[in-house]
Amino acid sequence: MSEEAELIAKAIESLRADSNWFKDYLFPIVGSFLSAILGAFVAYFTLQFQEKNKAEKEKLQVCNDWTLSVEGLFQSLIALKGNYYKNITGDPFQRALHVRSIIGENPPIKRNVSELSFLVPRKDDPSSLDVKWRSLSRINGVISNYNLILKIWDKRNSIERPLREKLITAFGDKAYADLKHQQILATLSERDLVSLIDLTEKAIHLTDDIILELNDFLCNFPNVAKSLIKIKKVKKYGRLISFDNSENNFLQTLMKKCPELECKMLVTLYRKPESEIQKLYDNGY
Repeated sequence: MSEEAELIAKAIESLRADSNWFKDYLFPIVGSFLSAILGAFVAYFTLQFQEKNKAEKEKLQVCNDWTLSVEGLFQSLIALKGNYYKNITGDPFQRALHVRSIIGENPPIKRNVSELSFLVPRKDDPSSLDVKWRSLSRINGVISNYNLILKIWDKRNSIERPLREKLITAFGDKAYADLKHQQILATLSERDLVSLIDLTEKAIHLTDDIILELNDFLCNFPNVAKSLIKIKKVKKYGRLISFDNSENNFLQTLMKKCPELECKMLVTLYRKPESEIQKLYDNGY
């Protein structure tokens, strides 16, 4: 019986699976570790993908916000110029009387240009330095000059009203727009007249220049933004806003600069040479 028992025990022992330390101990540990690593990688790349998409969406939104803001400034100046562009000449006296006080509520704009920091050209891409609307200082300058225009017009309005009343009192409302130079000089002090003409010219010239700058921004900035935004990633989120004023005849008319100032007519009044007077109203655009 002992032999039979021993044979049975050996048979049972042979049926038991061989012990394997890798399979029994190391494999479960390694498998768990690899699963954790894989999960971490998937989570990391998913988060990176979402963050990159979010960044592209934010750039799209910022660009559209700026485009809409600038379009509002453009329309404000167009409406302002619409009050005086007809029948204006190069005669500084005529211009000073022709442009009446303009009543309107155009609040100054406050925008944080640092929102557009992604536009700043990289050092390893020198060609981007020549792209006009990738210059934050240029964009900031246009905004600052728009606000300056509002101040100039407000200052001119405060001067023009009392001077107009003097002329109307002296010559009547009907004759106001057709006064001769000597009539104007005989009624207004030289100081008041110089102030009125100077502010009128600063307002007219800077308004013309900034209208063209804003229009250039509206036409070209969306293309600059498009080159810096991964459009495929934001396709479902929205589209870049763009403008085309080329077929609007009224806007095309108002975007033409007013007749050039006849500076030689101011030499005696300003006591300056013509070349210096020209420089006074050159805004560098």
